[in-house]
Amino acid sequence: MKFVLSIFILSFYLQCLTQEIDTSFTGVVSYKNEFGNDTSAITYFKGKKNGEVIKYKDDGTIEFIGLLFNGKRHGTNIWYDHYDSNSYILINYNKGIKEGEWIMKTSDSKVRGFYRNNEKDGIWYYYKNEKLKKTEEYDNGNLVSSIFF
Repeated sequence: MKFVLSIFILSFYLQCLTQEIDTSFTGVVSYKNEFGNDTSAITYFKGKKNGEVIKYKDDGTIEFIGLLFNGKRHGTNIWYDHYDSNSYILINYNKGIKEGEWIMKTSDSKVRGFYRNNEKDGIWYYYKNEKLKKTEEYDNGNLVSSIFF
């Protein structure tokens, strides 16, 4: 599941980075598949990606929702698993830098921690079947300690 989600994140991110648009355009650009169904929508302000970005699954449910500020991820961004909408990754950004809470949840596991200036920081919690299995403590990206339960 992590591999499929990681491939999706990379391909969607590359798609967002390579789109070119008129520098005076302000509005939402919607992309559709060959059947006329929405596949994604990106908000622009004066030709720059600013605002909400949505990527849809084939069945029309949301696969990704997030924000961009001057073309960089900003605020809360959530990626839902393509096959299981109860599985997701939530990442907070500040102008392209990971900053704040990070959560990955699958059907039987959950990881929760925080980023500061793009580095893991503080205590990270690892759960399996809703039971705490491990904690890791980070200081500015450096692993300080691990405790297994």
